[in-house]
Amino acid sequence: MDFLQQGLTELGVKTRVSEVEEVVNILDGVVGWLTHYGYYRAVRKLPHRKAVAKVFEVGSKLVLEELERLIAPSRGRYAAILKAVAHEITTWSDIKAFVTVRTGYVSDKRFTELLKNLVKHGYLTKKNGRYEIPDPVVKEACKHL
Repeated sequence: MDFLQQGLTELGVKTRVSEVEEVVNILDGVVGWLTHYGYYRAVRKLPHRKAVAKVFEVGSKLVLEELERLIAPSRGRYAAILKAVAHEITTWSDIKAFVTVRTGYVSDKRFTELLKNLVKHGYLTKKNGRYEIPDPVVKEACKHL
């Protein structure tokens, strides 16, 4: 919150504390997305709600472009994994079932490699045997894969 509030103040943008709290919560405190929000508020002069929407719009495009490079070799399977997790399908077996229905058979070994690769690159995290997408902009983008 301090990072965003200080940056906006330095650029002469007056914001309510409730707006800063809301955007920090919505964007999960991810500094890169908060920087985009600050740009849209301070430079592009967008109001709060439009700036948040613009972060998700532009951020989703950036995420999908970056993700496309990573997943190109097994695009269908990676996309299915991310779509499943974005829609709250979070256990190894449930995700695998979703992927199998969408893309066909995949061995357990290969499926585990795909999951580990997504975790390694920060697209997924694993907690208590469940996978999640930690970045809210990435999660929203993956719902549309």
